[in-house]
Amino acid sequence: SLHQPLLNGSITWRGGTSAGSGYCKRAWMPDDFEYYGWRFIEGAFDQGRGMIWSADGTFGYRKYDYFKIAYPDGTLLAADNQHTHHRDNICYGTIGGESFEAEVEEIGLWKTRLIGKNMDTLLRQRYCNLVLRHDGGEHIGYALSETGLGTTR
Repeated sequence: SLHQPLLNGSITWRGGTSAGSGYCKRAWMPDDFEYYGWRFIEGAFDQGRGMIWSADGTFGYRKYDYFKIAYPDGTLLAADNQHTHHRDNICYGTIGGESFEAEVEEIGLWKTRLIGKNMDTLLRQRYCNLVLRHDGGEHIGYALSETGLGTTR
C-alpha cells in the first residue's frame, strides 16, 4: 500500500474556497480473493496539525490492520497489526505501550452498491466529527469513516 497523509488541498464550490488537509491511499493485494470487508477511519485533528488513518480489513483470509498518526514534521507513530482494533464508531491502537483511541460521530452519510462484471460491494462513507484521545488529552477534528463489504465473483 502507498499512503500519502497530510496532503494540502483546496476546493472551490458555490463561489467559496476552502483549504484543508487530505489523505490518499493506493492499495493492492498479492493474492486473489473472493470476499472482502473493511473499515477505515481517516481524519485530521488539531486544525490539520496531525492526521490519523486506520484500517481493519479482511481480503479473503488475509487480515490487514493498522493504526497510524502522522504530523507535518514527518513524525509517524504506528501500532503493529496485533495492537489495533475497530468497532463501528471507534478504533484503538497501542503505540510504544501507550493507548490511543479515535472516536467518530456521524455528521453526514453516503452509501451505494458498486456492481461490476467481477464485483459486488456495499460501500458506506460517513463524514464525522473526530476525537482522538491519548494520555488524558483530546484532539478534535473531522474524519471519513468508510466501510465496505463485497465479493469479486
